[in-house]
Amino acid sequence: MQRLLPITVSARSALVTVETARVALGVDEDSILGLVDTGALRWAFDIAVCNIGRRRNREVRIWAACLAAHQRGEPQPGESLAAALAEIVPGASRHHLRASEVRAILCCSQQHIERLARNSALDADLSNRTRWITVSSLLQFLTRRHLS
Repeated sequence: MQRLLPITVSARSALVTVETARVALGVDEDSILGLVDTGALRWAFDIAVCNIGRRRNREVRIWAACLAAHQRGEPQPGESLAAALAEIVPGASRHHLRASEVRAILCCSQQHIERLARNSALDADLSNRTRWITVSSLLQFLTRRHLS
């Protein structure tokens, strides 16, 4: 029997892992993935690195605002994918984001960002030892990887 923990996910967070959602809702991983697959958690994305010739496992990230709305029993936020992405990627008015900013948005490691850039999933440049990701490539990546 699982115990429900009183955890509230901040809507200021961008994307959260399935594990975070699992703990917040007090359910197992399959239940979270079921909520994603049915659209009950409307804005979810698969950020896995695609390697040619290799089967990839999904790396699902869920917009924290969706999880917070689900916890409160409210309708899912975001009228459209474009509106949701405008909230998820706060620097959308800029041309580039630091890799560290993208890492925080995607809730992943620096190595994951590097692998996405190496596989051309994200457009990245290196300037003065700082990895910069184009906002347009991040938005395109999330659009392609939307699950619901």
